[in-house]
Amino acid sequence: MTDFIIKKLKYDLSSNAGLTLVGQFLKRTESNKRVDHAFPLAGKGIINGDISKSHLGLLVQGKNDFDAIEALEAMSSVFCSPLD
Repeated sequence: MTDFIIKKLKYDLSSNAGLTLVGQFLKRTESNKRVDHAFPLAGKGIINGDISKSHLGLLVQGKNDFDAIEALEAMSSVFCSPLD
């Protein structure tokens, strides 16, 4: 697993740059396992760990609702790969 060096830059990064750091944090804390264990899925559907990861990814980008996911659905591999 890659360690990141966090330092202040002279320029601004895009909002997507934070996805990589948040993705590493989620891996180290095993958040999907914890969420899925605390809130198991009853029946068929999207597991709660994926929902929480998607919502957190939107918040990192400065978006606050799931309607924003529809715009990113076509680019799902670009959006989800930093968080996996």
